[in-house]
Amino acid sequence: MSSPLSAGSSGIGDVDTVLGILDQHLRMIRSGDPASARTLLIDGRPAQLDGADFDQVIVGAGTLVYVYVDWLRQAYEHQGEGSAEALGSVLGYVVDGLHVMNAVEDAAIPTMAGLIVAAGVGLSPNLWRAQYGPWMRAEMNAVEATLLLLAGHVNEIAQDDDQAIRMVADVLAAEP
Repeated sequence: MSSPLSAGSSGIGDVDTVLGILDQHLRMIRSGDPASARTLLIDGRPAQLDGADFDQVIVGAGTLVYVYVDWLRQAYEHQGEGSAEALGSVLGYVVDGLHVMNAVEDAAIPTMAGLIVAAGVGLSPNLWRAQYGPWMRAEMNAVEATLLLLAGHVNEIAQDDDQAIRMVADVLAAEP
């Protein structure tokens, strides 16, 4: 049954901006740059967002959550896990990772879990989250951390440090 929250009912937002910033952060993490742990994607709306529509950047972040969760779910299913188990594996990986990050408030973790579950069942994380009002400042670090964990997990499973960025960039490049 179709839902008004289905992924096809949502715009994709400013995926280019989010992808560029995410790529920069993943490269900083791989290089061992200690500043990467303190530099956050959305919190404080850093210089990288100059000229970008913040609301569209958040929508773009939700789009990437959807893309990465879908890819990871399919990867786990390909390894023999059922849909529920695959989604549980992705969810467990991210929630465990969020718990150890000092920059992520515990109160934001259930929302991130909800975004992942929404994406895992084919709903738009953006439309699902919109039901609960505007984004709270405390959730911004958690959104970034969730993206970093998901992208890192895609790269880990693919055994390719650039898989998460490249697969989205390739789709964007193919768009007319």
